[in-house]
Amino acid sequence: MNLKIKIAPAFKILFDYKNIKNYRELIFYGGRASGKTYHIRLALTLMCLREKCHFIIFREVEQQIKYARDDFKAFLDSENIPYTLQPLKESIEYQDYIASVTNYQITFYNGSTITLSFINEKVSKKRKSLRLDLKGAWIDEANFITTTIRNDLLPSIRGEGSFVIYSFNPENKEDIIYQTAINPNLVTIYSKKVNYDDNPFLPEAMKIDRLNDLETLPREVYLHKWEGEPLEFNENEVIDISRIGRFDDKKEARYEHIILTMDTAFSTKESADYSVIGVYAKIENEIRVLRVYRGHWDFNMLVNMAKESFMWAQEKGNVYALLIEKKASGISLLQELKRTTNLPISEILPKTDKFARVCNVLSEFHNLKMPLDRENPLNDWVDTALKELKMFRSDLKHAHDDIVDSIVYALEYFKEKKIDWKYLTRIIS
Repeated sequence: MNLKIKIAPAFKILFDYKNIKNYRELIFYGGRASGKTYHIRLALTLMCLREKCHFIIFREVEQQIKYARDDFKAFLDSENIPYTLQPLKESIEYQDYIASVTNYQITFYNGSTITLSFINEKVSKKRKSLRLDLKGAWIDEANFITTTIRNDLLPSIRGEGSFVIYSFNPENKEDIIYQTAINPNLVTIYSKKVNYDDNPFLPEAMKIDRLNDLETLPREVYLHKWEGEPLEFNENEVIDISRIGRFDDKKEARYEHIILTMDTAFSTKESADYSVIGVYAKIENEIRVLRVYRGHWDFNMLVNMAKESFMWAQEKGNVYALLIEKKASGISLLQELKRTTNLPISEILPKTDKFARVCNVLSEFHNLKMPLDRENPLNDWVDTALKELKMFRSDLKHAHDDIVDSIVYALEYFKEKKIDWKYLTRIIS
């Protein structure tokens, strides 16, 4: 048999028959079009053709076995690899009944087999009954793997030099398999993140699909789909970030009405709150977030950042106000900037809590626009801002809300702009 195969460098460990034996678990995670499925199927097939061995492919539920069967069958047919396929009946004993399920087994000319079955917490202890001499297992779409399943499965895969392969696109960052992937704490675990840019054989059609998704999908959805980032879940979500639009920041624009807002904290400790400076412009009905600065700055650095961000904003148009919250660290900053500069400083003195202020401007978020050009390093704040907005909770138990505060100040200002802030100071309540 003469197979013409192409192997991406990111998956070379699967075809290194000497070194793969050093690993008990191999994890491949990432986004769409990375080649995970193709390379793992190919690797298992070549191992079966090279010498007689037995593998098992697991999916989460029984209904998915047929999908896995059809996909593997199409792969073997496309490579003109001879095989036979037969159903395998299995009786699964649950607590109060016995169920009959159908697995499938692919058999090659030398007696090697690949069995397709399912695994979950209800049956994980019984999976060893399928074979006792398994060379390895592959769990596809492995987000569902729990500690229980993993602990039950590993002792069942105990053939000479045996291993378990997991592949998935991360969903919940708290999943045990994702946590293991990003922090493999044993030398016997091999972990590799792979995305579309690790696939040198990416079809042209998928390149076009990715670019279209880059422009049209919400940022977190794009990052999950194509770059293998876990989705963020927030059961107490308040702000619908899908309402936030984009503007083409590659087109030069001169703005007539720009403001800056500051949420301050004087600390360089990583665990402290951030200081945030936001630059916003109003153009027709759009409220554009031109730039967001965020960092852990001491007082002197914060003063300098206020001046530098104001100068940057002036290059974009007419700056009407620099809004600073008049409490805690903001009081000292207000005093220093008023004493040493002629900046159009305005004080903010909120009289309600954060949740109430967010609710007051929820209807304005559909007017909010963020930059479209994601390749521009000046826009590296966009993902952070969208994540913080999404994770803002009604019970205020989120990690950070400094960017949220800055944006809310801007939305309040543009919603209630009745006085020319270039000349007067207004207290926002």
